[in-house]
Amino acid sequence: MASMMEVDAPSGEATPKSDTGASGGSQQEKTLKVHPLAIIGISDHHTRVITGGSALPATAPVMGLLFGYQDGLTVSIVDAEEMEYSFSEDGKCGEGEFGGGSEDQQAQHKSGIRTKIDLHRKVFPMHEVIGWYRVSNDPEGGPTEEDLRMNNGKMREYNESPLFVLMNAGSQEPISEKKSGKEGSSKGDEAREKLERDEQLPLSVYETLVTVNPSEDEAQPRAVFVNLEFELETFEPERIAVEKVFKTQPSMVAATASSVAASKASRSDTEIRKADGKGEKK
Repeated sequence: MASMMEVDAPSGEATPKSDTGASGGSQQEKTLKVHPLAIIGISDHHTRVITGGSALPATAPVMGLLFGYQDGLTVSIVDAEEMEYSFSEDGKCGEGEFGGGSEDQQAQHKSGIRTKIDLHRKVFPMHEVIGWYRVSNDPEGGPTEEDLRMNNGKMREYNESPLFVLMNAGSQEPISEKKSGKEGSSKGDEAREKLERDEQLPLSVYETLVTVNPSEDEAQPRAVFVNLEFELETFEPERIAVEKVFKTQPSMVAATASSVAASKASRSDTEIRKADGKGEKK
């Protein structure tokens, strides 16, 4: 399973891979669009945790909700907001169960997520919870069994068929105060150039697919992750915000991913406008 995804046409039928049940492609019918603003939200959350700008320890899981909207078979991921793994001490270190702890802590955790959703929808009434995200610090990291359990379990309380976005930040180093100036700028430029050269983002989107292995004597349906292909979509205010985030260089891969995402989407918009212009001339 590839941990990064190119913006390309949907691939063939899903073929489950590895013990985590992740698949490299799907016969997807839906069109998935990701906005740079959502990528900014994810990378900003990760930056605050690893640089000490969060109340959570640097080892805390970086995860949150994805907001957007669905129009027929077109799903747009527009924004991302953080949520805590748990209010228990173990949960802050990524141990235990998501939303675990005492009964009071579990109730408080669930209430906090509901409040976050309600507040978001008061500002953006057309938005709904599309799914959730997690940032992996493993360079070769992919979806885990825990991700699959969460996607098929507690996340279904907020969406019947949640999408899961995994950002791979494992190959990056946070830029400390000592790595400022020319050195920080040079490393940031290298990260951006690599992303643009490879035409890839450290971002993968998954949905759950129920499959049955006919080779088994007693075939039982089981859920697997299917890697979805997506396209980038942006608006002018998003491009301005992305450039501002990139200039601060909080973390190499996450920040440059946001910048390259906006750049790709901007080029796509320009190509569409040029094509429309040629059509009008004809």
